[in-house]
Amino acid sequence: MSGKSAQTIQQLLEAEKAAAEVVEQARKERDERLKKASLEAEAEIAAYREMLEKEYQEKLAKFKASEGDVSKMVKEREDKEIAAVKAAASKEKDAISAQLVEWVCGIDTGV
Repeated sequence: MSGKSAQTIQQLLEAEKAAAEVVEQARKERDERLKKASLEAEAEIAAYREMLEKEYQEKLAKFKASEGDVSKMVKEREDKEIAAVKAAASKEKDAISAQLVEWVCGIDTGV
């Protein structure tokens, strides 16, 4: 009987060793799958980031191009408004000067 017990124990030890090998192999395969999935995710993230950066650069270039146009329009509008104010000022210059002289000379000094 002790021979049969020893044989049974030996079979159990071998089965335990085989199970440990199966578990170890499963862990290695799982680690490999995780590593592969991680690399694929990093590649997808890099591609997405590159796409977003490209879109950003395109929008930035478009904005910079239109920014020059906008500043040019603002400058032209300012120049027109300044010219209009100068024209109005020169047109009314004589009348305003006469009114100022009248106000200054017309001060009643007798209090």
